[in-house]
Amino acid sequence: MHVARRQRSAGVVRVPGQSSPRVSMASRSQIVVKFGDDVALPTALGRHPIPEWHEREWAALLTELPGRLVATPLFRSVSRLELETLVRVAKMRSERAHEDYRPPKFENYLWLNYQSVAPADVPPSEQEAQHLKATEFIVESISKWTDVVHCYERLEDETPALKRASTPITFAAPNTDPEHPLQRHLQPAPAGLAAKALWQYEGASGVGQHFVDIERGWNLAHKDLSDASGRPRVTHDRRNGGVRSRKASDITHGTSVLGIVCASHNAINTIGLAPALESMQVISYVSGTGDTSTADTIMRAAANQIASSIDQRRVSMSVRPTTVILIEAHARLRSSSFYFPVEVYPDTFDAIDLTTRAGITVIEPAGNGRVPDTRDVPLDRFSVDLDDVQSYLGRSAEAKTLLRSLNPNQSTQRRPETRPERGGGSAKLAPYQDSGAIMVGAATYQARDGGRWTRLLESNYGARVNCFAAGENVTTLNAQGGSAIDFSGTSSASAIIAGAALMLQGVAQANQGAPLAPKLLRQALGDAALGTRSKAPITDKIGVMPNLPTMAQKYAGTS
Repeated sequence: MHVARRQRSAGVVRVPGQSSPRVSMASRSQIVVKFGDDVALPTALGRHPIPEWHEREWAALLTELPGRLVATPLFRSVSRLELETLVRVAKMRSERAHEDYRPPKFENYLWLNYQSVAPADVPPSEQEAQHLKATEFIVESISKWTDVVHCYERLEDETPALKRASTPITFAAPNTDPEHPLQRHLQPAPAGLAAKALWQYEGASGVGQHFVDIERGWNLAHKDLSDASGRPRVTHDRRNGGVRSRKASDITHGTSVLGIVCASHNAINTIGLAPALESMQVISYVSGTGDTSTADTIMRAAANQIASSIDQRRVSMSVRPTTVILIEAHARLRSSSFYFPVEVYPDTFDAIDLTTRAGITVIEPAGNGRVPDTRDVPLDRFSVDLDDVQSYLGRSAEAKTLLRSLNPNQSTQRRPETRPERGGGSAKLAPYQDSGAIMVGAATYQARDGGRWTRLLESNYGARVNCFAAGENVTTLNAQGGSAIDFSGTSSASAIIAGAALMLQGVAQANQGAPLAPKLLRQALGDAALGTRSKAPITDKIGVMPNLPTMAQKYAGTS
């Protein structure tokens, strides 16, 4: 593949044929590279992490590219001690569960940030085409290195909300009933999760539990996310380099999610499923410099749950098991016009896998199917059957993560039998890989149809999806300081399931002295014998909607 070469002069990129350095910064791409676990990457301060035996190939690649290519470790926001602690705890818990956990060498994941340049008079469409060509050239070139396991372009994830206008509502004043009838998810089955019925049990409001929301933006000053003195109850962790998005849609989305999970129990607006949490934290995967990834953000959120304790002059490190991390994102791939769960990318899968094995619950949307305004997809195809995910991904390098689970609630094999290595012979793979996350689909409620749920057309589905919740007309907070009645998609569904998980964990800890392990919690929330089924479960393939009181009786020790 031919890419227009660049020439360097005094630090300024000059494009051949130009008499002046007048150029336009065209576009930016992020590329993930994973070297084999037997490779030792350079760690010297100030040196880029490309192995010395690839120096010539790297230098040759740079001379071919019109722009700037920088390599850094992917997992940069966690210290070596934090990473070692997470891996140690994950191994220990896996051994107790009689599972064979062979973690990847996380330090061998690299993040390549490529920013192209072009002459200022080149039309934007041509600049974009040249940029994509250069990005493909980078991926193809590095993929040929025999010690590289993965190399793929990593598009930035997006929030999985459907493109619908927010409809604000005004509650009657004074509103003495925060458990407003419009919050259907609070109500008894089959319309809701029967959250009100569970609140009568100790711990059901989320007491002692911790919640982390990973996405792009929020209004943390919303009066229903503040304490009695008006101070925000939710904290923003910036240690991964993430910044809060200023887009109105992102701020509305994040505020709506927090409203479902943890809005205050007061006399205004709505009430969250778990309004009495021990802590609430948000962390953004958005960066103005292009050096923040969802995988690194997940790892930072997990590292925040490491607790230190000193016993008899010895420092011990453990991971807090009372935490639920919600990833409010779905993934895009250059090779497809559909959205996918974020774990379709190997770097994100490995981060989630480590997190759940360390004892932290992760909630993940199944994704909202077709990307809006795409013209290369039949109009009657709205979503993705995750059982057949590779047919959507084609020959993409990202397709190494299989999403199909033979039985997601009783799986014992959570990783391939062997890790695929280039040049290392044939790699024997297990039928599926399971990150341990609770994957959530979305459904729509038909009260006139006997109170039945039907999979939302835009919701992805498949055997890997564990449970579902409302994906339309969900009442929650909006960014303007009030409430709205139409939060939707796998975004609203995942937020509801996150709240349900925190409620069930609070009850389990109060009654049994400890929260449920992530795998057992997933089994509880997806228990087909106890939850509310959709109208056509065989074809809907989105699991069940939790019925919290019945699940608490079986799994959390209530009577």
